[in-house]
Amino acid sequence: MLAAYGVGSAVASLVTGALPMPRRYLTIMNAMWGLACLPLLVVAVTSSVPAIAVAMFAVGVLMSAPMVPWGTLLQRRVPPELLGRASSGRPWGSGASSWWLRSSRSSWLPSRSSRACRPTRRPTP
Repeated sequence: MLAAYGVGSAVASLVTGALPMPRRYLTIMNAMWGLACLPLLVVAVTSSVPAIAVAMFAVGVLMSAPMVPWGTLLQRRVPPELLGRASSGRPWGSGASSWWLRSSRSSWLPSRSSRACRPTRRPTP
């Protein structure tokens, strides 16, 4: 299944790289990423290996084809000094978490997370 996804990703990246940049690139990128969820329904409802392989190929195509214009846009439109921050692909998540950690007390999060991950003792019967 991962091989079908990988082949779809490679084919889509090569084809998308050979094509010119679409005029409405954001619409196309978001539509393809949204449509990539539909073949996952096939994975959820069938146990047929060939059907799942075809669905994973389609997911690979639809998830990877928009990554070529995304990378091109990052290189063209983001200033070089901000490229490392913007290229993470999660600008809101990483930006919000770094802001929150800087503005909050620095010891609060590690102490809370260590308490949450600490194993609890179960009473012996």
